[in-house]
Amino acid sequence: MPIPPEVLLIQGIPELLGVVLFTLAILGLPWQARQVSLLTLVPLTAIYLIRLLPLPFGVHTVIGLILLSAMITWLSRQQPRPVLIAATLSVITFLVLENTTLIIIHMAGTSITELAERPVLWALTGLPHAFCMIGVALLIHLRGRPAFLSKLGFQNGNN
Repeated sequence: MPIPPEVLLIQGIPELLGVVLFTLAILGLPWQARQVSLLTLVPLTAIYLIRLLPLPFGVHTVIGLILLSAMITWLSRQQPRPVLIAATLSVITFLVLENTTLIIIHMAGTSITELAERPVLWALTGLPHAFCMIGVALLIHLRGRPAFLSKLGFQNGNN
């Protein structure tokens, strides 16, 4: 399913930025502007191109997850396993927040079909969960990871 360019810009960039920052925060890695930009824009482009292909919905998420994990592993010289786990936790968190937004849309009496007919409105409905991801990532980054992540083996950038 093709994504209109305005949706890609308004919704896609903040959503993927949230996933990237959340993953880096879980791993305890620094946020460097160039790396964050690269980690956001390369998978975003790949996901956009994948969504143009006649593939089942969700394939873009799996490929994006693998690409993001590989890029973080390569750029940060981390072990692949914790990076893949952190990226997966990030995507799961994102999907939970996205589904919460969809429930709120449904409760408001609006259908997904109505929103799909208005791309800018559709993109704007994606911003709350994207900004929530960015906010939680910022909290983790500034205040430190929750204790349960350390118990799972996530150390500060030394995975």
